[in-house]
Formats: sequence, C-alpha cells, structure tokens
Amino acid sequence: MDFLILLLAIFLIVIGVPVGLSLMGAAIVGFIFTAPIQLQAIANVAVNSVNDPTLVAIPLFVLAGAVIAESGFMDSLLEVLAWILRPLRGGLILSAVTTALFFAGATGSTAGESSSLAGSFFKPMSRRGYSEPLTAATISAACAAGVLIPPSITLIIYGTVANYPVTSLWLAGVVPALMTGVLLGLVGVLRARRGLKRNPVAAESPLIKSQKLLITVIKSIAAIGLPIFVMAGVYSGVFTITETAAIAIVYVLAFGLIFNRMGFRRMYRCFNIGAERAALIFMVFISAHVFTYYLQLSGVITSTVTGVTNSGLPRPVLLILLDLVILALGSIMDGLGVLLVATPIIFPLLGVLGLNPVQLGVMLCLAIEIGVIHPPIGLNLFAVSSVTDVPVGRIAIAVLPYIAVLLFMLGLVTFAHLPIFQWG
Repeated sequence: MDFLILLLAIFLIVIGVPVGLSLMGAAIVGFIFTAPIQLQAIANVAVNSVNDPTLVAIPLFVLAGAVIAESGFMDSLLEVLAWILRPLRGGLILSAVTTALFFAGATGSTAGESSSLAGSFFKPMSRRGYSEPLTAATISAACAAGVLIPPSITLIIYGTVANYPVTSLWLAGVVPALMTGVLLGLVGVLRARRGLKRNPVAAESPLIKSQKLLITVIKSIAAIGLPIFVMAGVYSGVFTITETAAIAIVYVLAFGLIFNRMGFRRMYRCFNIGAERAALIFMVFISAHVFTYYLQLSGVITSTVTGVTNSGLPRPVLLILLDLVILALGSIMDGLGVLLVATPIIFPLLGVLGLNPVQLGVMLCLAIEIGVIHPPIGLNLFAVSSVTDVPVGRIAIAVLPYIAVLLFMLGLVTFAHLPIFQWG
C-alpha cells in the first residue's frame, strides 16, 4: 500500500497535477487508508515545516529574481560581453552561458528562469545568425548548471531539510558550477562555429558607442556586483543569508529606479510575480514535508534504508542507481519536488553510500537539474519552447551534447573525493 501511494504521487504529477497538490493529495489518501487519526497532524507538520528563519530568504531572493528579469538588469552585461567577445566566432554563446550561470539560481525554478532568459537572449542571437535550436538548448543547459551558484534557492532548501549550513553548500557548489560553465561554453562555441557562415558578433553586435560607454559599463559592473555582494556579505559574516536577500532586493530595485527601468507599474508586476513564485515554492515545500511525514510513519524510509544496506551491492553501483533514479524523477516533476521528497529518504544512507552532506547536496542538485533538460519530458525544454516557438523535439536534439557535459560533471561530483566537499 505504501509504495502504491508513492506511485500515486508520481502518477498525479505525470498527468499534470501541480507537484504540491500531488504530494499533499497522495499523503492524505495514504493517511485515510492506513492511519486516519494522523490526518489531524497535517496542520502541525505544515506549520512546523516552515518554522525556520532561513526560509525567509527564499521569497526575498525570488522577488529579487523577478526584478532582475523585469528591469533589464542583465542587458548591459550582455552588451558588454558581446562587445568584448566580438572577435570570437560564437562569442554570444559565451555571453549567454555566463549570464545564465550567474542568475539562474535566484528564482528557485530553472524552468521559469530558462523562459525568462530565453526572452532576453533568443531574438538577439537569432538575428545574428545563431541556430535557433542551439540557442534554446544553450540557455536551458546553462540555467541547469546555474542552480549551484549563490544565491541558490535549491541549496537553501536542501540545507533546511538536511539541517546543514547553507554557506557550506553554497561554497561547495561554486567550483562545479564554474567548471560546468566553462565546458558548456566550450562545447557551445565549437558547435556555433560550425553553424555560422560569417562572424555575426563582429558585424552586428551592438558596439558600445562612446557617448553611452560609461553608463553601459556602470550597469554591467552593477550586474556583476550582485553575486559578488551575496558571496562577500555571507562569507564575511557581516550579513546573514536573510539579511543578504533583503539587501539584494534593495540593490536590484535601486538599479531599476536609478536607470529608469523600474516604474511603479512594473514594480507592482514584479511583486506579483515574486509572490506567486514564492507561494508555489512553499506549497511544494509544505506538501513534501507532509508526504515525507507519511513515508516516515508508513515505514517506507526505514524499509528503503534496510533494503539498500542489506543489498550487498558495491558502492559504485549504488551511486549510479541513485543518480539514475534522480535523473528519471527530475524529468517528470519539478526539481524542488524531487529534492524535497528524495532528501529525507537518501540522507540516512550517507554512511552506506560513503558520502557527506555537502557532496550529496551538490550531487542531488546537479542530477535534478539534468533531469529537467533531458528528453523526452524535460521541463526546461518545454519552458524555452513556449517562449521561442522552437519545437521541443529540435531543442531536445540540440541539448544532447550539453547533457553529456553535465553527466560528466555529475560523475565527477559523485565519484571523486574533491577537496571542496570538505571546505564546510
């Protein structure tokens, strides 16, 4: 019965029921058939699941992400990068990867961030001769890697569930994310060079005119300064994560107001978008805790731990199976949902798997984000397709080389004892 409830949750997600409602609904059905008296505990579990001050940072960073998308915060950075990289054939690929890498973690949903970035990059790159499927695939893949870059809401949630310091997780995620970005950029440039018949960046990129050089450079420095500020503020001990998130909102709002990119009507829209996205995240968060509570009471977690411990399978096989399961789940449901359901089940297996909490967190985040871009159901592919009108099938073919890069990084993070996992 217990595993049927788990299958029910997955089935509801597959047929299109929102993740939060699927998990909550499956948990309620499970309690009705196995322990009706526990239904009265759902409210307490829901309230206690969000009774953590660290979680205040989530809606704040989500709002900051909405302002970034609406205010043109990244436009000047893209312009400067395009100008610097104009001699390089395929340079706009590097611009897209760099920008997506540093801003993809701010909303908590890479599908949403992919669609937002696609709206900014797709038409300019298409006008300059870049393949439309390649452009769409590049944005999807870069956003998947960017989930490890602070401020990563995914890592904030993992740290809350695992009761582990978020600062250690952020620090450990930076190096794999940057390595992944370099490899994605290299693969993207090589592919773009084959597809371009001329050097469109040199010929058509918006060269920075002398009269607006200073203002453009200032805007780009402001954009680069945000992730630097977040890292410096947290690791210097000057600000907590929540305080950093609040200041980040002021930072991006000030940018929009100073440069006349954020009127009150657009600001109102940003707050609406931020509130909606944050509500969806917390709905998934609360529902996943209730669902996990059911799994704990039903003995599914204990049975899983016992079964894996007694399986006799070697550690490499267990790690490969773990990655495969997360990849499969990531292709059919939102990454945060996978993270919230999988973490309580996998965390007791750290000793058997030979992992520490930091390594597991980076593994899970990377595996989940690969899941949202791999065919046939990758959510990022559909999100980008809805904005660009490029068929999902064409994007799925174009994204395969990027998936190979991400799988390589997942293997490295899974099996290599990297020093970064001991920094915390």
